[in-house]
Amino acid sequence: MKNGCLFVAALVLFSLSTVGCSGGGSGSSSTSGPAISDLYYSSPVTFAPDSGGGSEQVTASLRFESSAGDLSTLTLKSFDGSGQQIDTVTTPLQGVSDITSGIINFSFSADTTTEGYFSIHVYVTDEHGARSNVLVAPLYVSDAWTTKSPMPTARHGLSAAAVAASGALYAVGGWTTHPHSTLEAYNPDTDTWTTKSPMPTARSRMAVGVVGSDLYVVGGYTTSTTKTATLEAYNTDTDTWTTKSPMPTARGCIAADVIDGSLYVVGGQASGKFLGTLEVYNPNTDTWTTKSPMPTPRMSLEAVAVNGKLYAIGGDAATSIPIGDTVEEYDPATDTWTTKSPMPSIRSAFAAVAINNKIHVIGGNTWTAIISQDVYDPATDTWSTKVAMPTSRYLLAAAALNDTLFAIGGHLNQTYATVEQYDPSKDP
Repeated sequence: MKNGCLFVAALVLFSLSTVGCSGGGSGSSSTSGPAISDLYYSSPVTFAPDSGGGSEQVTASLRFESSAGDLSTLTLKSFDGSGQQIDTVTTPLQGVSDITSGIINFSFSADTTTEGYFSIHVYVTDEHGARSNVLVAPLYVSDAWTTKSPMPTARHGLSAAAVAASGALYAVGGWTTHPHSTLEAYNPDTDTWTTKSPMPTARSRMAVGVVGSDLYVVGGYTTSTTKTATLEAYNTDTDTWTTKSPMPTARGCIAADVIDGSLYVVGGQASGKFLGTLEVYNPNTDTWTTKSPMPTPRMSLEAVAVNGKLYAIGGDAATSIPIGDTVEEYDPATDTWTTKSPMPSIRSAFAAVAINNKIHVIGGNTWTAIISQDVYDPATDTWSTKVAMPTSRYLLAAAALNDTLFAIGGHLNQTYATVEQYDPSKDP
């Protein structure tokens, strides 16, 4: 039933990619029926409202395992934000005889007439009538996200920061087939990009911080395996670079932010080890100080400063679970760490920024790219979910300017130049 919000109009595409053809698969048995996992959208999941009765095509895939019998049908159910069911469509699956595991690719139409949050529930049924587990994925009809002019240079593993004094965002470094020294500046007022003086040291997976009119770029990889301790400062007024005292520990996949004019650099990887290292740079004296290490050593994390404290979030941790949801707070006044409420989603290689004293976490990956946006409020130590970024990707960068978020670049099957802007005021 279509109620003007969202509907699954028709299944317009079905194909199957064989993953295995004999011996069954983990997660299923002759008595439990089929099992599905890794529901993944390969198209945007956030659409602008269209009062003219428009619709958008959504493409997705999921992984299945079944040893009890051949798959028979695929069912999609749509629900609105209150949990009320809107529509159901069931389609027969063809060509799955004697295939015990594979990937189902499918698509459906979403009505974009009414703004709101919706969810799609998916399951399969085998020839004996046994139903699989149900997977749930979100869809959003919202104007909170808008697409902006792309970066001139597509790249992933880059860093970005906003310099309020110049009213611009800066995207620096990154990787395609090689590390980049590229520096490009974005003007939100004109939606235009300008190429600036390149960074002296080409690199990726580094970290950045802003003090006044200066952009500090630290650490990272100068090759696919070589870490650096190099610190370089870019002056946005003069378009010039200056080399500063190197970080004590050469490392990549690090995170950083600025508190009271000092650059705090945490985590990363070096010599095959995940690090909890915290080192602080004072631009006034061009010196480094080592502080108490982060309790959970990790790389590919994010660090965001709010109200004079540093929050180290997510990343790859040196435990049996390689991708984490850990949140740890550092207090410079006492040089101590405190564990906080974990993220709702585990993720690595994501981006995070602070807007109005709340931390917005976007993108990243677990075993697939993550589409959700989680928001952390340090004042209450609680998490909430907001409208997802339209383009799924990881190894992206983000920056905040004028109380809006910009998601820049990244990777998922290709390297992106994509720029998308999020306005929290349109996502209450």
